[in-house]
Amino acid sequence: MLGGISRILTQFTVMVWAHSKRAWRMRYNLVNWAIIDALWLLIFVFAGLAFTPPGDYVEVVPVLFFSVVMWSLMSTPVWSIGNWIKFYVAIGLMDEVEASSASHTLFLATRAIPSLAISLLSSLGVGLMLYSSTGVNIFSVRSPPLLALSLLILALMSTLYALGLAFIGLKLKVPAPSLDVMNLAMFFIGGVAVDVETLIWPLRLVAVLTPYSHPAEIMRYAVAGDRPYLGFQGELLASLLFLALLTLFVVVTRHVAYRDYRTMGPRGVGLT
Repeated sequence: MLGGISRILTQFTVMVWAHSKRAWRMRYNLVNWAIIDALWLLIFVFAGLAFTPPGDYVEVVPVLFFSVVMWSLMSTPVWSIGNWIKFYVAIGLMDEVEASSASHTLFLATRAIPSLAISLLSSLGVGLMLYSSTGVNIFSVRSPPLLALSLLILALMSTLYALGLAFIGLKLKVPAPSLDVMNLAMFFIGGVAVDVETLIWPLRLVAVLTPYSHPAEIMRYAVAGDRPYLGFQGELLASLLFLALLTLFVVVTRHVAYRDYRTMGPRGVGLT
């Protein structure tokens, strides 16, 4: 058992190093991506500020900032993993990983780690703009550990979601970002952009059934002290449940995609 854990940790370290080295070679592209991401995030930020009285900035601005950080964490892995998986197959990396008995899923999942640098850079840019325009300290939060926990849970969820979409994209011969029609809807009506409590009843039910709403509720509790819709323990349990369901989603889609690849080669996933 210890040998298996050691092997996984070794694979993880090597894979993160490989992705990080490639990211450093393409650092100017990553900076460009981060700038574009920040500009998109600023649209949501200033749209939210337009409907906020200046007297409420101290309470609203930190929550607004971390809501758009969550949006960045939701969307970036879909592009960084989903857009890359066909390149991964086409240049023969899948065969190399298969020959070394390494984990394909781990290799793809670790690509999300360098992509988090994009979210970090874009979020810092948005934070600086918010501070310069409102004068509010966006890092004035009630519970930094719970905030970190909520962001970690959401990053794991979005990575699992991106992996599942990537595997479905291989099977259907459709790029994963083209299949990602839910993220924007989940942001606005799924309890990420606004509190679940403030939604009308049908949308409230949709939000409770949306994975991302639960770490978002924990985030608002950590930042502003707003009571989570299901209570803190309820939101934490719901988050863990959805993490388990998303893991199952990845296992099933991976099995179907790789079965076709191993049977028919690249043609099995639409690459020839």
